[in-house]
Amino acid sequence: MVLNVYKKRGETPLETIMRVKKTLKEKGEKFTYAGRLDPLAEGVLILLSGKDIKKKEKFLVLPKVYTAEIVFGFATDTYDILGLPLKPTSVKYAEILTKNSIIEFSKTLEGEITLPYPPFSSKPVLGRPLFLWARSFLTPLSVIPKNKTRVEQIDVLELSSITANELFKDVVRITDLVSGDFRQERTKEKWLSMLSTSQAKTFQVAKIRFGVSSGTYIRSLANLIGEHFGQGACIIKLVRESVGKYKINEAIN
Repeated sequence: MVLNVYKKRGETPLETIMRVKKTLKEKGEKFTYAGRLDPLAEGVLILLSGKDIKKKEKFLVLPKVYTAEIVFGFATDTYDILGLPLKPTSVKYAEILTKNSIIEFSKTLEGEITLPYPPFSSKPVLGRPLFLWARSFLTPLSVIPKNKTRVEQIDVLELSSITANELFKDVVRITDLVSGDFRQERTKEKWLSMLSTSQAKTFQVAKIRFGVSSGTYIRSLANLIGEHFGQGACIIKLVRESVGKYKINEAIN
């Protein structure tokens, strides 16, 4: 069985499987997912069961489309708002953002691209996932692997703004949705401290659609875009719209 499931914001893929199994009353059936999504992300998640589990590799290599909302002004150690915010670059050295300037730089990212894996990811390094290295502050930076993927298309849909208060509310919403140890309280405290002492009270948000090959971390692309403009950037919302022929409007809840 192949299921196109809508993974909810805040869920891990395993939590999505448990929810679906309960809904379908398939408690004894074994399921796996083809292509994980971070807790922050939502949208299309392909679940496989029975004989289709053996076809997992076929689904893993399918191209994907994402829509991301990226806030400028802060980088985080996870490249999204579930992470600890880092001290922002002085506005003095940051470029003024316009939709056209983002479009112009985004076009340079299309085609084959090599990006380092996010420090908080499941990519194994020296026998341990990167996120375990990052949590222990012992990340072997010199050996963080890079991944060669392909960006088929980037479309900058909108450039808007968000207030510091709205941004903090979004941080609280997502951290409260996530279960398990994701440093929730520390994250909220650090964001509150950073936003309350920031000279800026509004921050720009770019809504961007990415068409990419399998294995592309949208978090890494968002971080790269922020670095280019000297402001830092991280994802505040991420929706996977499709995996191959499987579309979000056909996904089951």
